[in-house]
Amino acid sequence: MKKTKVLLSLVLSFLMIFSSIGILAEETNTASVSFTDVETGTKTFDAITKLVAHGIMNGYPDGTFKPDGSITRAEVAAVIVRFQKLADNLPADAVTGFSDLDNDSSAAWARPYVKAAVDAGIINGFDDGTYRASEPVTYEQLIKMIICAINYDVIASSEKSKLEAMGQTTTWSSGYIAAANRYGITANALMANVTMPASRGTVAMVTSNALDAPVI
Repeated sequence: MKKTKVLLSLVLSFLMIFSSIGILAEETNTASVSFTDVETGTKTFDAITKLVAHGIMNGYPDGTFKPDGSITRAEVAAVIVRFQKLADNLPADAVTGFSDLDNDSSAAWARPYVKAAVDAGIINGFDDGTYRASEPVTYEQLIKMIICAINYDVIASSEKSKLEAMGQTTTWSSGYIAAANRYGITANALMANVTMPASRGTVAMVTSNALDAPVI
């Protein structure tokens, strides 16, 4: 019996040591993330670090992240799919159903991501049957995608109804933005003009906030 207890104690100690090594390695990898154009200790840095650690966004080969740079609708589709953990086994020959994207060889890389996001009910495209992959994503488009990615679309519909009941003028994105504001998705990432392009830093901040959003 004593030998059994000693053996069990040794096994537990062994497992605890290696578990600690794994945790330290993860913390070291996360802490080592740095970009020459992102100030450490800022909210933006924290958000970017989190997304890089999760494999959702990456920087550039020159060591920059370009937080103020624009990001296309195709690139955001990839971010959303990685956020949703749908990036495994994406079909290389995906057909999205968007005429412009399916016929654009230069955007072939984006088709699997867009297709996955469409199948998940996150992306709809435009009424004319296009996706416009190379266009910069606007703030309201970004918020809509994120809200749908975390299954808050029913909340968005309810929020829009509340605004209209109060006599406020709404647009197609009003409910999505109201829901995002209510649950902290837009914390440290507010934009006055929601029709303007969202920066890479804004995408990082909103997506990082969404990772912490309560499951509803």
